[in-house]
Amino acid sequence: MDLANHDGAGLNRKPSGQCPTFSQSCFGAVDAVCLRQRELRAGRDPPTLRTPALLSSARLSLGAPLTGIRAKLQSGKGLTVVALGSSSTTGFGTGSGGAFPDVMKRELMRLRPSAQIELINSGRIMDNIPGNVGRLGSDVLNHKPDLVVWQLGSNDAVWRGIAGNVKEMITNAVKRLKAANADIVLVDLQYAPLVLASDRHVRMEKIIAEVAREQNVGLFPGSS
Repeated sequence: MDLANHDGAGLNRKPSGQCPTFSQSCFGAVDAVCLRQRELRAGRDPPTLRTPALLSSARLSLGAPLTGIRAKLQSGKGLTVVALGSSSTTGFGTGSGGAFPDVMKRELMRLRPSAQIELINSGRIMDNIPGNVGRLGSDVLNHKPDLVVWQLGSNDAVWRGIAGNVKEMITNAVKRLKAANADIVLVDLQYAPLVLASDRHVRMEKIIAEVAREQNVGLFPGSS
């Protein structure tokens, strides 16, 4: 298992940390995904889309527009979403249908019942950033995604160590995705106790934020 699931009830978000949505330019469902996942891990009933927390977070921005999927949704075309990551992406420890890509698709379909959405879960247990990048062609680009949601960095920060060229690896991967005309959202660390106990999580968080800013792609932070 990776550290996001090491202590299922101990997912520790910082007091100011709240999950922003993919921005009002697209769907308001992703904030629901993040908040629901955290509530489930904490053993609490997840909120509905009508709760004040979700309505408030829906006004937040990812920092970059998702112009490709906005255009597809407006034109009524089908949308292919690929979720890339490790154990948290696979839903390890959350039970059937509890993986965030599954929850995301249910929320997207609830908000846009007429939308044609294919969501592909390309998570792999205990994977790290080099592993994610190594699978980019076969597990992501092969599906011709319109949107890639990439949750990354937790295993690198705690279990595997941060590669010296990790920023270059993430940057090059993002460039490959952009060249394939995919919108991108980077999802940073899972703030489990083991993540926060390692000084490396601060460095990893900074690297992910820098790449998102420099490449003008979405960032879905665990804290702000």
